[in-house]
Amino acid sequence: APSIEVDEIVDYIRDLTEKEDEGAPGTGDAVAESLGLEQQPRPQKPNDLDKARVGGLPRRHLLGTGPELSRRVVMLIRTNEYAPMPQLPPGEEAPRYYWRGATYDNYTGRGWNTTSYSTVEYEPGGRSHVSELPFHRSIRQEVEVIGATGNLAHVAGQLVATDRAYKVAWRSSGDAFAATLVAKTYRADSLVAMATEDQLREARINYPPWILDRYMDLPETVPERVLALARDLTATAPTAYDRAVAIETYLRENFPYTLDVEPPPIHRDVADFFLFTTQEGYCDYYATAMVVLARAAGLPARLTVGYATGTYDPLEAAYIVTEADAHAWVEIYFPGYGWITFEPTGGRPPLDRSSDEEPLMWPDQPRESLRPAPVVRGPLARYWYLFIVGVAAAVLLLYLLGMQFDLLLLRLRPPAVVVTQLYHRLRRQAMKMGARLAPGDTPHEFSMILSQRIEVVSRRRLRENWVLPAAIEEAQRICETYVGVWYREDAPGSKERNARLRDWRRLRWRLLLVRFWSRPRSRLARLFAPARFGEAEVPGRAAQPSPMDQRY
Repeated sequence: APSIEVDEIVDYIRDLTEKEDEGAPGTGDAVAESLGLEQQPRPQKPNDLDKARVGGLPRRHLLGTGPELSRRVVMLIRTNEYAPMPQLPPGEEAPRYYWRGATYDNYTGRGWNTTSYSTVEYEPGGRSHVSELPFHRSIRQEVEVIGATGNLAHVAGQLVATDRAYKVAWRSSGDAFAATLVAKTYRADSLVAMATEDQLREARINYPPWILDRYMDLPETVPERVLALARDLTATAPTAYDRAVAIETYLRENFPYTLDVEPPPIHRDVADFFLFTTQEGYCDYYATAMVVLARAAGLPARLTVGYATGTYDPLEAAYIVTEADAHAWVEIYFPGYGWITFEPTGGRPPLDRSSDEEPLMWPDQPRESLRPAPVVRGPLARYWYLFIVGVAAAVLLLYLLGMQFDLLLLRLRPPAVVVTQLYHRLRRQAMKMGARLAPGDTPHEFSMILSQRIEVVSRRRLRENWVLPAAIEEAQRICETYVGVWYREDAPGSKERNARLRDWRRLRWRLLLVRFWSRPRSRLARLFAPARFGEAEVPGRAAQPSPMDQRY
């Protein structure tokens, strides 16, 4: 049977009555002229950020809907934490994530909107301006968009980078409203908070000025009884985290969840209407009420919208996210830990803040230096120098033969595999040279950090600059080829593979020299300088390849 949607009819009529732009013939010009219609200039359509910015309750479309929402798939998201399997191992559950789409800072009493923002465009693989915080871990998502998401990027936690060109709307430095990209499939890196309850209870309340100015504000129209309720709920809570949990628990235990709720009257505050009149509602009401109560209790909070975890399918190793998973939740700011998620909506499972996985964190103590074991002299003590020379010559010969054999094996492998292996070898060499790398560094950022490290060591220790130009150029060519393979989907050929192998054959000798001269300074730095967040020097954290490269 023919299927005609109302949107198609509306678009056809718009083509008859509106022009795309002045002087350009539209698709409906001939029909409009035959019907005697005069076409008018077509108004400019709002972009996806403008649509998301509109005030009100972001999830109003949930009203009046039925169970058919659970059958409309919006996204498939893979995190590569499990391989495809018929079912998960007994006793294990897939991690729960909240797929963040947008955050709102301005409460009007009738709903939410966001203050002014500026849009910054990023190239594929370019790293957004992300604040580096401890107690976070990096996660890579592979997102397949199936339904209508309005081109908003949805990731777990704080977006770091994507493999597509994207835009981020910043309210200020480090405070993102939302991100957009035009793609049906994309890979994205993000940072997810891993702080535990005990750590959050120890958090101080020395909030930055921009947090106080933007996330503590409430309109004067909020009734006094709402403010009094916030004070009553948190009067005996000793810490900021305990105050947040007290509000969260109160809403979860005392207000039933329902989609069958009337919108608040025009003169009523949304939080007051939910807390004292309907006393039931859906996620928008729960989240709005908690943000208002949290701000009234002295906690900087914001409303966040996106999608809940969805259903994990072990056979596909993917989260199936439907329209029924559209959700709004609360994020509260804790100094030193960033934005922490809270779930006030009744019926949703509570959040588990205990984790067996070690988060990235600042080391409490500098790494202890390793001292070489004392040399034990044997019967060859009289000819020790001959013995040492012979062993050194044998080791050097074996090393040279091993390098040549390694190059031969690499020439037999596919070009993309070779480029990926050379890039990760280059990263390991950079960390051994003392380069400070973070998990979210893009290949271009890594290339810049490595170049600066080579330049500093070459100028300080080698006096002359004969190592510098060639080493930097060879490293940059390897990084650029890697970007082409993984972010621009360029397929290198055998000629390009052989060219990168020649670069690597010359580059590794230069890197060994730079590493040798940088060794004394790196020991001193480990004793007196704190490691940067996410650095490979953090005890207990070994550099791991990205999930998409583990197949190699």
